[in-house]
Amino acid sequence: MELYVKNKKYNFSNDELNDRYISEGNESNVYLVEDEVFKIYKPICGKRRLNEETSTYLSKLNTTNILLPKNNIYDKNHNFVGYTMDYLDSYKMDIIKNMNIVYFVDQIKALIKDINYLSDNNIDLYDFNLYNVIINDKINIIDPGSFEIKKNNRFLHDINNDALNELILKLIKYSLKLSKKKEDLLRNKFEIEKDFESLMLVYNENDTVGKVVNKILKY
Repeated sequence: MELYVKNKKYNFSNDELNDRYISEGNESNVYLVEDEVFKIYKPICGKRRLNEETSTYLSKLNTTNILLPKNNIYDKNHNFVGYTMDYLDSYKMDIIKNMNIVYFVDQIKALIKDINYLSDNNIDLYDFNLYNVIINDKINIIDPGSFEIKKNNRFLHDINNDALNELILKLIKYSLKLSKKKEDLLRNKFEIEKDFESLMLVYNENDTVGKVVNKILKY
């Protein structure tokens, strides 16, 4: 396979690509090339994916916790076939329960800042799920494959922040292995108290996320 990234040529045999294979999604196969991820689109995809214009636009934006495309990938005929991203190692998501609450809230604030910045730049994040999360020294959202440019949508900030709120709940549920009943109770408290930071920081700053959540559920 002959690929071009910023006029640099890459030529991989099928065996070389297989050696670099990391994972795949509905729309692409993912490969590790040097210190970057190459997301190369599958020929047929039933899910919407970034077009060249959106990928180029996103690559010019700057976020801290939401990974965006770095460069477009083209084939030998100059067809847009995917994009590159930074590669991140990760820990298991269940470390959330033992994460310090202040640090956790700081990470959520960083994500909120990123989301508001992307909303200001007319980006609809569309779809969050646990498969889009990588946790290392930060909580990262890694897959912009469903992002869309949507201009003149006055509800975009609310839509994107509601999606993040739901993702936080999913992270907590997964890490603490909450029952459906406790998940619903926690969701109701989130709806009552939209300010996530003030909800969490009413407790001891040395507490873990797990300890704080258990206190909230008993409150």
